[in-house]
Amino acid sequence: GDSARVPIFDRLFVGGNDTIRGFRFRDVGPYINNGVRIGGSSMLVLNNELTFPIISRVRGAVFADGGFVNKQAWDFDYSNFNAGVGLGLRLDLPIGPLRLDLGFPVITDEFNDRGMQFHFNAGYQF
Repeated sequence: GDSARVPIFDRLFVGGNDTIRGFRFRDVGPYINNGVRIGGSSMLVLNNELTFPIISRVRGAVFADGGFVNKQAWDFDYSNFNAGVGLGLRLDLPIGPLRLDLGFPVITDEFNDRGMQFHFNAGYQF
């Protein structure tokens, strides 16, 4: 409309199970003075994962994720880059696949939780 404000559902957020593991959900991106994330208009997410067999129906994983969210559209400045690394298990169960990941942030800004994060995901990803 006529407003310069972008609605919350049109803002981009990064962090959590499907983007940068090792960070809380929506914990990476632009913020206001008190550390509240407001989302942005440009984002980049990089995921790299290596899996290896452990036993039948169980695989191990190591991963490295990184990315950023910037307030302005088409702003791909890397100064807000955050990254996490970690380990995981992939279980191929009769009810469907399960992913269990333990991520550790390695590059953060001042408002990110610097501790490890556990991530759980069930089902297929598309």
